[in-house]
Amino acid sequence: MQDTIWRASRTDLVPVKLGVVSPGIGGFPDLATVMEPAVWLTPTTSGVLLAPTWGTTTLVPYDAGPARTLAPIAFPDATGIGADEAGVYWTRLHPGTIDAQAVGEIMLSPADGGPARSVWSTPTAYADPISITRTKDGGWVVLVLQKMDDLQDHTTVWTIDASGAARQIACSPAGASAPLIAPPAEAPDAFSFAVHDYSTGKRPIIRIAR
Repeated sequence: MQDTIWRASRTDLVPVKLGVVSPGIGGFPDLATVMEPAVWLTPTTSGVLLAPTWGTTTLVPYDAGPARTLAPIAFPDATGIGADEAGVYWTRLHPGTIDAQAVGEIMLSPADGGPARSVWSTPTAYADPISITRTKDGGWVVLVLQKMDDLQDHTTVWTIDASGAARQIACSPAGASAPLIAPPAEAPDAFSFAVHDYSTGKRPIIRIAR
């Protein structure tokens, strides 16, 4: 089975076939069974990024050239957490740690075809990055599922500047069932997040100062 990638203009809506990604390219199985389009179908200036859930990224160029595999991340512990013009971001256990004391490392498979590189490692154990979003100043905002000294899981919010310096700016309260926070809207002085709080069933918008 082969999966075809199409592009359509917003003005005429006429679809143009970009290419075909077959199961043998980059280790892809049937994309329809593994892809989450909100993250794994990402347009860039040079083509469309596709990524399943185990560390392999493929770029399908707009010029109908052949699809190419980008730098892979170690299977089987790589989990995709975001994508943008720079490439696809993956999290994995930091080498030398075990599940119970996991230190999450964020790796980037660059869209330009360069080697995979580390973006950030969490400063504490019991921490698992779950989302990363590029900010307008060239840094990132990262959501981390983190076990605190109350032995409860919390969602913490971190900013990382372009030099790699990280700072925690927020933490969900105990008993909030570690709510999932969507990628934020960005303002010069704050981020606004949509929160899905499973403990209450509510979905408030919260504003966090930068």
